[in-house]
Amino acid sequence: MWPKSILILSCLLLAACQSFTLVEAEKQTIGGTYSVEAQIQWNKMDEQGVELWTVDGPLLQSLRFVSEVKDGDALFTLPRAPGSAEQQAQMPTYRDDFSLSETVEFIIASLERYGANQIKASHIRPAKFGSADGIRFEFTFLTEEGLESDGIATAATIDAELFVVIYSGTHEYYFPKYKDQVERLLASIALVDGQVGYMFKSLLEEERVGPGVG
Repeated sequence: MWPKSILILSCLLLAACQSFTLVEAEKQTIGGTYSVEAQIQWNKMDEQGVELWTVDGPLLQSLRFVSEVKDGDALFTLPRAPGSAEQQAQMPTYRDDFSLSETVEFIIASLERYGANQIKASHIRPAKFGSADGIRFEFTFLTEEGLESDGIATAATIDAELFVVIYSGTHEYYFPKYKDQVERLLASIALVDGQVGYMFKSLLEEERVGPGVG
């Protein structure tokens, strides 16, 4: 049974936020760098520079596209609020020479700072990101409201910048509701002509020994 307040708040946020636009179930270009085939209609908004898609509301499930993370950048930018500048300064920053395991640790640490509690990563492995060599892992966490949630993250370095796609949702109902559609979307990633993906440092070697996360 869902807490009624969570369901009502999520619906109100989705209905009232004027920044949401409709994403049709067709090919969509992300950041001018790659495209995906949206399997269903989504609602899209800008979340501090991150492209966020949702169907039922971001408190219940979300698909985030983080693009063009450069050396020294944080993965997420916190909303402006009292004390946010100090918290933003504590955000992990990306390094363009990160290995596979360091990139996973960076994403996990960023999610923790962004509000994912008790996060645990699993099934960390190399994965294709379109034609680029990338990484993928699954994770579990608790939301700030205490809801058990699941997630998938995949990432790749393209033209020396990090691109990350994160799908997450509540463990009960909302994560599995669109998981198959998201899997097909991830499989459809295609780099725009001229974009070049780079293999993470020591990718194959780390695959044999296993990254030290989770």
